Amino acid sequence: MLNIIEQIIEEFPESNITVNLENGGSASGRPLSITNGTIFNLTNAEGDITNRISVCRIAFITLAGGDTFEGFTFLPPPDPLPTGCEAECEAGARATLQSFVGTGTLVNVRAGGSTTGNETVTSTAFGVAILGNDTAVSTCEVEDII
Repeated sequence: MLNIIEQIIEEFPESNITVNLENGGSASGRPLSITNGTIFNLTNAEGDITNRISVCRIAFITLAGGDTFEGFTFLPPPDPLPTGCEAECEAGARATLQSFVGTGTLVNVRAGGSTTGNETVTSTAFGVAILGNDTAVSTCEVEDII
């Protein structure tokens, strides 16, 4: 997700985005920066920081105003791949979402207690799935795929 956030900051510094959190809360604002490699800073239109969000707690990010993730690049999977229950859950969510790519099937993903709304799955990569080309979901936070 950090890789996606860095590209959002670069491509859409003046756009408002919505960040949904693992606890069901959300924050909206303009993407500003990442502090200490883990804190995603959002600002208001005046440039004042309004939110300092732990990247580890992001369930999904939604772009607005016609902005899309088209042209964004994804990191390769880590080598060696992580192991254990969390890694297996991420891989299962990613594989399930990948099975919908190119099918035109609408899915609604619940992550962090919120839902993305019915969208097609555009692409997946290790740790992230792109829905409708404007929502990036952390595959580590997926609770349900409807």
